[in-house]
Amino acid sequence: MKLVEYIFSCKNTKNNHKLITFLGIKFKIKKQDYCEKITLDLIQCLQPFFKKDTYILMDNLYEEHASCIDTYSLFKYLLEKKYKAYYVLWEKNPLYKKLKKNNQLKNIIVTKKNSLKSKELLYKLFIHLLKTKYTILSFRDSVYKGLEKFLYNNKYIFHTGIGHGPVFLKTSVLSTPYLTPDIWNLYLVSSNYEKELFVKYGWDSKKIFNIGLPRFDLCKREPHKGKNIFIMFTWRLQSFRDPNKNLKDSQYYKKFMSLINNQELIQLAQQKNINITFSIHHSFKDLCNIEFKLNDCFKIADSNNLIHYVNNSDLFITDYSSIFHDFMFLNIPVIFYRFDYKDSWLSELDYQDLENCKEQDSKLFNVVYDENKLIKKIKFYIKNNFELEKAYVDIENSFFTEKKDLRKKFITQLEKYYEVHSGNNKTLF
Repeated sequence: MKLVEYIFSCKNTKNNHKLITFLGIKFKIKKQDYCEKITLDLIQCLQPFFKKDTYILMDNLYEEHASCIDTYSLFKYLLEKKYKAYYVLWEKNPLYKKLKKNNQLKNIIVTKKNSLKSKELLYKLFIHLLKTKYTILSFRDSVYKGLEKFLYNNKYIFHTGIGHGPVFLKTSVLSTPYLTPDIWNLYLVSSNYEKELFVKYGWDSKKIFNIGLPRFDLCKREPHKGKNIFIMFTWRLQSFRDPNKNLKDSQYYKKFMSLINNQELIQLAQQKNINITFSIHHSFKDLCNIEFKLNDCFKIADSNNLIHYVNNSDLFITDYSSIFHDFMFLNIPVIFYRFDYKDSWLSELDYQDLENCKEQDSKLFNVVYDENKLIKKIKFYIKNNFELEKAYVDIENSFFTEKKDLRKKFITQLEKYYEVHSGNNKTLF
């Protein structure tokens, strides 16, 4: 028996039982709820005896094609700087396959089950949670509700959110249970705009770190041949999950199909030798089972390597995807094309999201609601060698509090915060 399994393990047996091993002693428990409660109580009893020096990080553990870059970029920094850190990764995600192939699974904790359907994560993390001081997530649903509540209320652990993108245009998420101070102890934002929004929705400003996403450290312009246009429209948070709605009836679907078949856009790609790449949101495939067929002159992005397209793009087009921040971080021109504004097909939450977006138009630039105007604006940037207008540079920069060493600054602040606010840290180990 391996040492870790001797100290603690929890395995399924026949007849819906759980077999718990603790210090070599085996307990068979019938109901999984009891197993969970005993495990959580055991962690809480043992925590005072261990030094708190560990970071647990995770991105998306429930959508196969989700881009895992947010906390993963922070995890790599922590290892590089000799911090004790572990990264949780679902084995169905392409990143796992890549890391396994390259023999790069050091400190990677691999889950086999979808986090929305399993409590497996608790048992995978048991030993590590005894020493953990921060759990850092970019997707809330990567931990199930019982473990989330335990982490939030635990006096030794600060449950910290960094988000998969800054909140600026998608403000409706702040009014949902997904992003409230009732589930996160701390949160990371990227600008004064974003911090003001959080405070407006009831957050204590002292629990907000205003620095910027760890992945922004990876945003660096790379030399490339030709000119590249990258196009990515975001997900509709509620509407696309509604089983009573047919996605093909939405303006989103109709206008997207219109754009990818726009003859002027096709001619621009062919005649001006412009590389145009579309990124199809991973949830279309994972949740809706819909795949889009593009004209041969367009490319489809690898959704697990979006940073490559950020660093090699000359123009970005979106509706209100939060990834626009990554392009603005590099002062790349951005066009906002709101093709389904006022669509009555949308669910109330998504309808309101687009209304909120419109209210922020004055803080942005290049906002269009018509396909012809979009094509006209694309032609403008082609003609002007994709140079961002000087008047817009300051606007883009206003979306960032910091633009250098973000991961270092974030970890430095977390270390200082823990020194001041952690619980009783008298330990034996």
